[in-house]
Amino acid sequence: MLQRQLDVDILVTGHTHQFTAYKHEGGVVINPGSATGAYSNITYDVNPSFVLMDIDGLRVVVYVYELIDGPNHKKFQRLLGSAKKVAKMGLPLWMLGWGVDRLRADMSRLLAILFHQGVLDEQFLQLQQLQDESSPNFVSEVVNIYFHESEKLLRNLKGPICKTDGYCDCRLDRDFSDYKKMGIHLNQFMGSSSSIGANRVRNVCVAFRAASEQNNRAG
Repeated sequence: MLQRQLDVDILVTGHTHQFTAYKHEGGVVINPGSATGAYSNITYDVNPSFVLMDIDGLRVVVYVYELIDGPNHKKFQRLLGSAKKVAKMGLPLWMLGWGVDRLRADMSRLLAILFHQGVLDEQFLQLQQLQDESSPNFVSEVVNIYFHESEKLLRNLKGPICKTDGYCDCRLDRDFSDYKKMGIHLNQFMGSSSSIGANRVRNVCVAFRAASEQNNRAG
């Protein structure tokens, strides 16, 4: 059941197009007829076809309708094919920007959004300054290491605080006894997050540690 209507801006091949979308439990379905710009007159099927991107860093799933007819049919089909491949890799659609200059502009715009939302801080800029011609992939390599280590730290944190009964339904342990072990993992998580400028994650770790020290389960 549709809950509410909202507008979202989606960057398609380097150009921003505004869509009216409808928020569902578990996702947002785009109304393609509301699109502005070059693709506003294209006809789509009635069912959403694939996951496109997240919105504003939130775990919001966006689906796009499959193209069946209309102007620019072949061109848009190629775009959808590329978008599906990119979606499977977990990359947002704005990564489809044409050319290096446009891609850099798209990345700068994305970083500006992440800084504005407090997801990143100035430490990430310092990390970027360490990248040069001798290590052109330095930032991506460091971030990939951070993601890999974060997965392990989250698993380590899950052990002391959760019980899983064959499915993902985590419940707090009764005694919350292993504060010391949790504190070690949280400090590691905070340190690694601070080192790459993951400000929001670091702040969550700080709040989590404060809540655990106060035995505040709701926190």
